[in-house]
Amino acid sequence: MTEKISDKSTSERLIEAAGVLFAQKGFANTTVRDICDAAGANVAAVNYHFGDKEKLHEAVLNYIVEGIKTKFPVNVSLGSDDPPGEKLRNMIRFFLLRRFDPDRPDWQGILLIEQFMTVHPKLVDVIREERAANVDAIRILIKQIAGKDIDDEAVDLCLGSIVGQCLFYILMHAPHAPIPEEEKIEMNHENIEKITDHILNFTLAGIKSKCEK
Repeated sequence: MTEKISDKSTSERLIEAAGVLFAQKGFANTTVRDICDAAGANVAAVNYHFGDKEKLHEAVLNYIVEGIKTKFPVNVSLGSDDPPGEKLRNMIRFFLLRRFDPDRPDWQGILLIEQFMTVHPKLVDVIREERAANVDAIRILIKQIAGKDIDDEAVDLCLGSIVGQCLFYILMHAPHAPIPEEEKIEMNHENIEKITDHILNFTLAGIKSKCEK
């Protein structure tokens, strides 16, 4: 770590210390004193900055989610001059990186998948907020890639295929996923690029097939 803990604000130190402890020990087994000790803060700091441990937990999730949205805005390329297929590839890649960013601290990945699986209200709000915009964007790209009239049912089937393939890797190759460890793919940068290309090529072939009918 190149940045000293004293260089960060008290609230940020509390968020990061709480995140590490929540990932290691769980929310229920982590005390406010544990968090303050790890953050090098006064024991009253949690109440002062956040109100209580539950609100600090929400702040930790918000810290993770906002970092993901900033680093991997899935619709970032939609306004570019890239071909539709390249735009779709960027969206697929960012979907995967939002979950499997190899550079993300381990504690963030652990909390993210735990809260995703338990459908925490904070993540539900974010998912709903972004889903509509991203789904509409993908539908537009599918129609552009088709290059001709394609009915709404075919577009929705292609959309479901894209989302389903991404979710397969997000859910089945995450920590604690219900498949044997030896079958899991290591989600490093190289494999994420390979999977992205596979999903894109599979999708392009599917769109082509729909247009030929």
